[in-house]
Amino acid sequence: MEFLLGGASSMCAVLFTNPFDVLKTRQQLEGELIAKQNLKERSYKGIRQSVLTVIRTDGVRGLQKGLPAALLYQFSMNGVRLGTYQTAENLGWTKSTKHPSLTPLLSVFWGGCAGLASATASCPFYVVKTQLQAVTSGSYTARYQHHHSGTVSAFVNIFQQSGIRGLFRGYTATLMR
Repeated sequence: MEFLLGGASSMCAVLFTNPFDVLKTRQQLEGELIAKQNLKERSYKGIRQSVLTVIRTDGVRGLQKGLPAALLYQFSMNGVRLGTYQTAENLGWTKSTKHPSLTPLLSVFWGGCAGLASATASCPFYVVKTQLQAVTSGSYTARYQHHHSGTVSAFVNIFQQSGIRGLFRGYTATLMR
């Protein structure tokens, strides 16, 4: 049940947080934009200017770029993480009755296992979400633009171009988070 509740609640939250994730992604990629076009002035400077730039180049809907992938990412990440840990807890694997001093270590271990499962399940969705959020029109484009028509197209294109490794790009760094 925690799998469904954790996944569903995070999907509700991402409806409100996705625009900020789009802004963050664009701000992080702005270095490429500046290097590519020798710009003196930043287009994604601060929240207000970033919002205006996205709306000017991609319309209001641009603030929700990558939303389907973001929903899938949040559902898989939080659903798997909470569901895995709760299952371990329900089975009594996070506590030791014989050696109570081991309980904190068991909790940390199963928390780590839940994080590992979560990172593995959600990494492909994160890759797709990031690529979709980075795409913009107009003169505010980063050096390389992915040409996906949507979430399914992104999965197919990434898999065809790079195989399963492409969907797990950044996986090692994700594990460290």
